[in-house]
Amino acid sequence: MKQYISIDIETTSLDPRTGQIIEFAAIIDDLEKKLPFEECPKFEAILEYPIYKGEAFPLFMHSQMFKKIGDNSKKTRQEKEELGIIPAKELGERFLLFLQMNGYKLTDTINVAGKNFGMFDMNFLRQHDCDFGRVFTDVVKISHRVIDPAILFFDPKVDDRLPNLEECKKRTGLTDTTISHTSLQDAWDVIQVIRHKF
Repeated sequence: MKQYISIDIETTSLDPRTGQIIEFAAIIDDLEKKLPFEECPKFEAILEYPIYKGEAFPLFMHSQMFKKIGDNSKKTRQEKEELGIIPAKELGERFLLFLQMNGYKLTDTINVAGKNFGMFDMNFLRQHDCDFGRVFTDVVKISHRVIDPAILFFDPKVDDRLPNLEECKKRTGLTDTTISHTSLQDAWDVIQVIRHKF
């Protein structure tokens, strides 16, 4: 496997039954080419809902995104799209189009990397009560084996649990070890730590 897709989401809750995806990002990486960030194929969207629901801390943590949505709420659909704001119901179809534009076929199974992707992100992406849930459940074929960078940096001699992404970044020697909690940057951080191992 040379190519995989790093996916990250930001949410309004830790529980997919009570929260929503507020931001989604995907970056296609090739372990042979190792393109710089600017040249990697990327998909990023802030999701607009008629009503937002969630919990106080994650809502506060993403206050800048809500400010961006609020400040631009009266703009036209086209103007919002230019700012990366799309209707939440269109996430699945737009991601599918992104895959197809980058050579993926409906018969392909995609390899995904992400921090907590298998246990957290997929639960949000496959919500049956969301319009995009059908695409991520029935159309886009995601391998059930997910690359989580934590296992690549686990040291049983010193760790009593898998390291978080910040610790993985420290162990690579990256100078900036902060976690931005923005989907595109977090997806790129995952790529950086995976590249360090390969």
